[in-house]
Amino acid sequence: MKKKLSAFIILLLIIFINTEIIYSAWIKKAKEKEKTVTPKTAQKLPEGVDFIKATVVDKGKVKLNWEPPSTEGIIALIYRDTQIIDSKEKLTSDRFITNVNALAGEFVDTVTESGKYYYAIVTTKDKVTNKELVEDQNYISIPVNVEVLKLPPPVTNISVKLSDDKKTIIIQWQSVSNVNEYNIFRANEIIDDAKKLESAELIGAVEQGDEKFVDNSLDAPGKYYYAIITVNDAGENTTLIPDKNCTTKPIEIERKEEKKKIEEIKKEEEKPKPEPKPVVKKKTPKPKKPKKRKIVKKRRVNYNAKLEKIIKQFYYSGKYDKSIEELKKIIKSKAPGRVKNKAKLFLGKSYYHTQQYKKALILFIKLEDVYPEEASFWIKQTLRRLR
Repeated sequence: MKKKLSAFIILLLIIFINTEIIYSAWIKKAKEKEKTVTPKTAQKLPEGVDFIKATVVDKGKVKLNWEPPSTEGIIALIYRDTQIIDSKEKLTSDRFITNVNALAGEFVDTVTESGKYYYAIVTTKDKVTNKELVEDQNYISIPVNVEVLKLPPPVTNISVKLSDDKKTIIIQWQSVSNVNEYNIFRANEIIDDAKKLESAELIGAVEQGDEKFVDNSLDAPGKYYYAIITVNDAGENTTLIPDKNCTTKPIEIERKEEKKKIEEIKKEEEKPKPEPKPVVKKKTPKPKKPKKRKIVKKRRVNYNAKLEKIIKQFYYSGKYDKSIEELKKIIKSKAPGRVKNKAKLFLGKSYYHTQQYKKALILFIKLEDVYPEEASFWIKQTLRRLR
């Protein structure tokens, strides 16, 4: 019995020793493996934007301003939603609207539906995105209330008639709401589609509230058709509805002088000719055909839309040299004063981003009365660069 017990104890000792050896070897191997694994180096996050501000600047337009990062090459990713964007989980693709050069320090967003909106901006560089969100630094906690301006409705009940003296044509219609002006077009064929409207002649424009236009620019007899297009800040409503805002029956006009001349010639031919002496027959002069009037198209240029396109296409994409070139053209054009002022503001900003600080400063100072807050901000920014 003692021998069996001794043998059993010896067996247990052998098993214990072997287990210790195996365990020690495994621990050693694990530690060596741990030493060989190099820890991942943490990628540096790009600098974020600061002091975000959202302001409604026009119907359907929200301007975002922020303090730009101090380093170049950083892209600002802009998000918009009807709910606050205060966590990484809310930075989804359906809320993303665009990306711009973070150094621009501003962006104008166009909203298509009226409502309350929140914005957030995160930054990215070299495929590394900084998604850290800080209230009122890179996301707004109070929404902006945006009212979207829609295109005006077309006019109704268009009618045309000759004036009492038969020299002019009177066009009348029923006015509509949400309109700034009415553009009146004329052609020698019915104006019932976009292509015909494009080739028609713009003969005048009247302001909201007017329901009549007198066409006194006719210099030749003929048959004429008319169309009326409504315009507001959202653009032109070029929808054409027969007998509502475009005529389907022509109106004819004759010049009294032409009619009188023809009657005189007819009377001359009807006069009896003398028989006593042979005379050379007097040729009856043919009535002069009225000269064909050269139609000069006077389509109004939508300078505001042209300016917005330049800003979006060149300024916000960082193509500042091209932005300068195109903005100068707007300033030299026949654009309205408010459009020229806006062009000057973005010209100053373009000068700023191309390090032409003195030129930028001159423009910002001139615009202080027009854009007090914005001009003041950019004057300070420019002076800091000139120190």
